[in-house]
Amino acid sequence: MTAGSLESRLTVQQQGLAVLVVAAFAISALWITRTTLFREETQTLQSAATRIALGLDLEYAEDHDLKRAIGDVLSEEGVEGLPITFLDAQGRPLATNRAQRGGAPGRSGQIHEVRVHAKCGAWVAVSMSDRLRESSLAALARALLIAAVPLLLLTLALSRWTVRRALRPLQDMAQQAAALSLDNGTERLAGPGGLAELERLRAAFDRLLGRLDEKLRAERQFASDASHELRTPLTVLTGEIELASARPGLDAQTRESLEHAAEQIRAMRELVEALMLLHRASEGTVAVRQAFEAVDLSDVLDIAMRDIGVRHAGRHGDIEVHSDLDVVVSGHPALLVAGVRNLLDNAIKFTHVGTRVRATVRQDERWASVCVEDGGRGIDESDRERIFDPFFRGTEARAESSGFGLGLPILRRVARVHGGDVTVEQSPLGGAMIALRLPRWRPASRVEGPAEELIARGKA
Repeated sequence: MTAGSLESRLTVQQQGLAVLVVAAFAISALWITRTTLFREETQTLQSAATRIALGLDLEYAEDHDLKRAIGDVLSEEGVEGLPITFLDAQGRPLATNRAQRGGAPGRSGQIHEVRVHAKCGAWVAVSMSDRLRESSLAALARALLIAAVPLLLLTLALSRWTVRRALRPLQDMAQQAAALSLDNGTERLAGPGGLAELERLRAAFDRLLGRLDEKLRAERQFASDASHELRTPLTVLTGEIELASARPGLDAQTRESLEHAAEQIRAMRELVEALMLLHRASEGTVAVRQAFEAVDLSDVLDIAMRDIGVRHAGRHGDIEVHSDLDVVVSGHPALLVAGVRNLLDNAIKFTHVGTRVRATVRQDERWASVCVEDGGRGIDESDRERIFDPFFRGTEARAESSGFGLGLPILRRVARVHGGDVTVEQSPLGGAMIALRLPRWRPASRVEGPAEELIARGKA
């Protein structure tokens, strides 16, 4: 039973209700018992006082001497040890049997007294201590307490069992919802459970799952159509560039430009395929992981550096590279190249010519990383999370460079698909330090699903 769960709350509520019921029963039983005992004592004292008063009147009728009649009554009446006091019409004591019985028996307790007026003019007071009544109530309270402990424990066990049984349909629904796979389309939750409230909840979830399934199908169809429509013009461009390159008489500069254009189109086709795959699958699903293989981050940085050298030819000398050897991760090569290229391109865009940019590939026991630092103005701490929102561009970005604000959001999604993340800190160079961290690939490890064969081939 987890603290803060619905099961624990319902169990505590039921146990609290049981405690209140037991306490109310115990208090009622003690009050009724106390009232009953007090009434019985009153009746006993009233009966004894009435009988003694009748005897006093009989004795007084014979002698017409009140003191002598009182003495005769005291010598004859035992009244089971009850204290008896005779008083005159003004309430002054005339005689008592307490001294003969060792003093007042009610010294440590309250006295319950009943008075009866005799015909001879005297009052007869019979009393008794409440110690017997209080001790009886104390014994009853102890008995109720002893009986309440196992009763409450039994109630606790029954409450937990009842609550668990009542919540079992909700647990089944939660397990079914957790087991649903978006790769195979959404499914309906299990059949009716017999409870009207749960059936309404189940029907609402089924309607929601149906709408999600329609949205997912539409998005997947869009991704497929977009991939096809983007792939076709890229293929045509590739063919046209190859035909243009095959023409005789081209000068060296034109031929070099055509070869570079063909290389960029090939890279774009790979990136389109990777992005479409990323769009069709949610982060970390099997659909993306099936395309993973063993990738050396040093090679990824080299490829990204070549692309940056073409895009920013005048800045190649500003970039220094520090790279460990054999920094291998399990991933999608095109996605990783695109992510690292975005890192470098971001650092170049927000620094001026001559400003240092440092790219580092390193690893530890668990993680491999590509870190890009620059000596620019850096990123405000308030914007360090917002820069990963699609289309967000800070004030400096809007003023100094063009773009759409998609590079870093794509980078973070690439990182999380690979089981890693992207961090932003202040660089010792003075600007921003953005690091792509990914789990290291180990030859002895196993990867779930078909990706295991790809990684094995990459290891070979």
